[in-house]
Formats: sequence, structure tokens, C-alpha cells
Amino acid sequence: MQDSYPKRLTRNIFSQTLGQIISLFINLIAIALAARNLGVENFGLFNYLLAIIVMVTKLVDLGIAPNIFREYSIKKALELINAGILLRVFAFLIISILINVFFFLSNTDDREIILSNILLVNLIISSKGFLRELLEIPFKVDLKVHLPITVMLMDNILFLLLVYMMPFVNGGMIYFATVYTLSNLPGFFVMIYLINKSYNYKFGTKFTSTSWLVKNSLPLFIYTLFNTIFYNIDLLLLKKIDSVYSAGIYSAAARIIMPMLIIPIAFIHSVFPKISTDYHNSVSSNFMIIKFLFKTLYLFSFTLAIVTTFKSTEIVSFIYGSSFSSSASSLSILLWAQLFLFNSFLVINLLVAYNKQGSLYLFSISILVLNIILNFILIPEYSFIGAAYSKLFSNLLGFLITSIVLYNLDRTIYLNEKGLLLFSMLTAVSCYLLSFLSLPLYLITASLFLILFIIYIKFYNSTEIKFLLKLINKEKWYGRGIFFNYSE
Repeated sequence: MQDSYPKRLTRNIFSQTLGQIISLFINLIAIALAARNLGVENFGLFNYLLAIIVMVTKLVDLGIAPNIFREYSIKKALELINAGILLRVFAFLIISILINVFFFLSNTDDREIILSNILLVNLIISSKGFLRELLEIPFKVDLKVHLPITVMLMDNILFLLLVYMMPFVNGGMIYFATVYTLSNLPGFFVMIYLINKSYNYKFGTKFTSTSWLVKNSLPLFIYTLFNTIFYNIDLLLLKKIDSVYSAGIYSAAARIIMPMLIIPIAFIHSVFPKISTDYHNSVSSNFMIIKFLFKTLYLFSFTLAIVTTFKSTEIVSFIYGSSFSSSASSLSILLWAQLFLFNSFLVINLLVAYNKQGSLYLFSISILVLNIILNFILIPEYSFIGAAYSKLFSNLLGFLITSIVLYNLDRTIYLNEKGLLLFSMLTAVSCYLLSFLSLPLYLITASLFLILFIIYIKFYNSTEIKFLLKLINKEKWYGRGIFFNYSE
């Protein structure tokens, strides 16, 4: 018998959240080992080159994935996926040629050319690459995300093993870039096999609906391009204005922060098909689930920021070693920036679900311009700390813009409950008072206090608890166990 929607949704959220957390943990270990072997400056140079490649090749993205996701959620047709692959491959070939022509004309260092081209290949085959992103869409829509998540875990385990071998084979930058890329190759072929087996997908060369896809995706393309520049420009400016050492220090903090977007992605992608299909009835039909998402993302982002703030130096030193300890201040600041980013990310996906993506122009242009201006002002004076503050203030502006846009759309404010303020105050005070403890004991004790606060102040109301229990098929738990605070 086919699983019910709630069961599949539960498995999807659980698989994506747990899988992404495990993947994040494995990837963080691998990056930390590589950083220790490469040193601050080489680590900074690698991330600097990666940032350039990601920014330039974001032109390949074309902003088409969310529209394909939405249309597949409604029509379940594979033709748009095929069109998306063709468009992206064609764009990738053009961009790759232009990049290498630029390298030739600018007399770029041979090692940097080799590293850049290796990273170009990575954008094709990696789990975050422009092809695998499209191949995973049917699995995400049909709540079978456990399959691509398993493949991604396979990639990361192989990556970790190859990075672990670095000191034994005297591996340097070229070795690290090579294993960073080739560790994704087996998973790439597995994903091709899975989509062929599960959906009988056959690659073709017919450009179906490409003009519609490009035209409808233009706002998302511009947003994606500007957003990618926004995420990487601080690292480039740090290297140019300050030093490759500062870029390495900042990269260490950014490497911890950037993968945390898996948290909103895991929740939002799991309910995106339902929000998209329900919207034609009434925006209000989605109010409860949207409010639940806002509160959950606030819970994660605030908790990560406040818990880390009081132990940032110890956390960075534990992960990367004492040579990267200066990254601690940037880490704390960037984590607070995530608080605003999580909420903006949710609103952006809601606008896509509602087919209102035209509003993304204002968001992407505003935060990018402010970020560049602040970087030029703050980096010469405060180096990598200035870059972190630039990201914080830019994300705050983005939060304000997206909040206004969403309010104008549905006339609802989702984060205006007293319980959120009480939870925040209790958590902040508790973490401060517990910060004298050793790092392991601090993390364990703080986690226990957080759970108690969530339960006793009723962070979620009864309707949200019922929705949560329904997602995991445990409605009978309502009013029992840790949910004793709730009753009819």
C-alpha cells in the first residue's frame, strides 16, 4: 500500500534534516582537516578561487530550478527538467570558454588556472551542482528525498576519506581541489541511474518550453546571480583590500555558517509543493503552516547564534586548530546574520510558491549594494570583522524588505508572539550563566535548558503542536509525555 501524504512528509522532513545534518558534520570534519593541512593562507586562496568560480558560473543557473520545481509539483512532467538541463549545459560551455580566455589574456598563474578548471568540473557533478539540482527535483516533489540525501552522504564520506589521506600522500592545493571534485563523481552517476529507474527519465535534445522557462525565470535568475555575488563578494574584497590571510580567517567562519542553510531548505522544500498547490484557493489556507515554519526557523537560528556566541573561540579552535582562533568573532557575527537570513529565505520561497518572484529584484539589489558599500568602508579599518558586520547589516536590511513584502501580500505578522520574546530572554540569560563550563558540558547543559524552555513556556501553541504531531503520525501523544502542558 502506498504511504499516506503525512507519512511521506514526515519521512521527507526527517530524511532531509537528519541527512543534511550528518552531511554537514562529515563535510565540516573534512574541511577542518584540509584547513589544518593547507594552513590559513592556502585555505584562504582556495576559498577565494572557489568564490570567483561560483560567482561567474552562477550565470549558468538561469534561475530556472524553482520554476521547474513548482511546475513539476503541479503537472508532474519531466519535459521541463530536460529543457533545464539543456539550457544549463549550453550556458556552462559558453561561460567556461570565456573564463579560460580571460585567464589566458590576463596571464593568470598556472596553478590558479588549474584549480579554477577543477572547480568548474565540480559545479557539474557535485550535489550542489547545476545538473544534480535538477535531477533531484522529482524526488523532492514526491517526498522521496531520502534517495538523493543518501547519495550525497556517500559523496561526503568519500570526500572525508580522501582528505584524511592528505598528509600521507603529501597532498597540497591541487590534491585537495581534485578530491573536492572527484568525490562527487560516483554520486553523479548514481543519481542518473536513480532518476532513470524511478521515473524512466531519458535525456533528450528537444528544447521544450525553453523560451517560457527563461522568460518566467528572469526575476529569479537576477536574484540568484545577485545573491551569489552577495554571499561571496566579502571574501573577494577581503583578499583584494586586505590580505589572503584575512580571507583564510574569514573563510573558516563562513565555512561553518554557509551549510546551515540546509535547515530552512529541509523544512521549506518539504512543504513547498503543498503551499504551491493550496495557494490558488486562498493565501489564508497556508497561514498556520507558514507561521509554524517562521517560528521553527527562528528557534533554530536564534539558538545557534546565542549558544555559539559565548563559546565561539573554543568552538573555532576545536574545529580548525589554534591558528584559526581569530575566526571566532566573525563566526558569532555571521551567526546572528543567519537569524535574519533564515526568515528572508522563507519569504523568498513563499513568493516563488505564490508566483510573485518579481519582488526579488528589490531584495537582491538592495542587500548587495549595501554589502559592497559597507565592505569598502569597514574592511580597511576592521579587516575580517568588518566583512562580518557588513554581512550582518545587509541581512538585516533584507529581513526588513522581505517582511514588508510579505505583510503587503497577506497582511499578517508571523513573529509577534510574547512567547518568542520570553524564550529568547531565558535562553540568553541561561547561556551566559552556563558559559563558565567546559565546552562539552556547556553544550549539553544549554541544550537541556532549551528543551525545557520550549516545553514550559509553550513555544508552540496547541494548533502547531497538533500539526507537528500529525506530521510524524503521533497525534496520540498530544497531552501526554513532554506534551503534558497541552490538553483539550
